[in-house]
Amino acid sequence: MTAEWFDLGQRLRAATTRQLVPRLLHAPISTASRPVACRARLSGGHVTVTVAAAGQPQATATGPDALDLLGSVGVTLAATSPATLVTDDPATLGLLYRLALIATADSEQDTVAAHIAWWRDRADFPGGRAVVDTSAACRARWVLEPPR
Repeated sequence: MTAEWFDLGQRLRAATTRQLVPRLLHAPISTASRPVACRARLSGGHVTVTVAAAGQPQATATGPDALDLLGSVGVTLAATSPATLVTDDPATLGLLYRLALIATADSEQDTVAAHIAWWRDRADFPGGRAVVDTSAACRARWVLEPPR
């Protein structure tokens, strides 16, 4: 059976049952030791970041303050282990990288910017722990009926 036939069978079953159909037995997301949930938005030429991390309240900041916010939740190369970016928006990483470009050299913001660059370098690595796009992971895990 080809992958195309298998995919068609899953989609037909999803359409018939009107339910999600598992594509994989286990979720394709590696365990992250230090996940940081983040969403970035561009408004009026400024990048605004909303961040949540374990044991810390959700917070929002704009521009250079957003780099400081990311650093406060452990997004820095100075951390003992790298943070995993968890997002549901594919535009977030690009906006974070845009924000990283304004970091002051040889500063705390610079180590945050370096960590963002590390995320960007590893974002496309399959099964990697650097960046988790939850929407893409769910598409890999479940099949829905085709759109009408």
